[in-house]
Amino acid sequence: MEKDLALRFIESYRNQDRDGILDLLAEDVVVSDPHFPVTTMIGKRDVKRGLNWSFSAIKRSDLEIVNLSVNGSRAHVEIDTTHILKVGLQYHYLQLLKIEFANEKISSITTFVTYSPGGLRGFLRRGFALAWQVSDGLKNISIKPMTLSDAP
Repeated sequence: MEKDLALRFIESYRNQDRDGILDLLAEDVVVSDPHFPVTTMIGKRDVKRGLNWSFSAIKRSDLEIVNLSVNGSRAHVEIDTTHILKVGLQYHYLQLLKIEFANEKISSITTFVTYSPGGLRGFLRRGFALAWQVSDGLKNISIKPMTLSDAP
């Protein structure tokens, strides 16, 4: 069953089937992936937001499974990945997914990549992360007014 869930997840991502992916996930799923503006998403709501962002940019994903191993409630999937973006850029890299299962659902996905997302990708990821924080009302930033006693 775990192998089938892992394969269905990969196939659903390849087909940009957001609802198919969400059906495979536990309500409190944790997804950690350096490709997303928010690299750790908790719960289906966050994952749905991430998938919407991802699929809005990706024209096609070629995902070739190089290796798949299942050990109890955990699977490791090595994927030769090519993303073709709607703006014409193409990214090719190897990634490893660690997928954990509970109660016949995917409870956790952690993505490991063979590169550090720097350059334009890193810049764009940080920019989108800031935009998400702004759209969420800057919940984690506190601003206090400056007083005369704070002056140098």
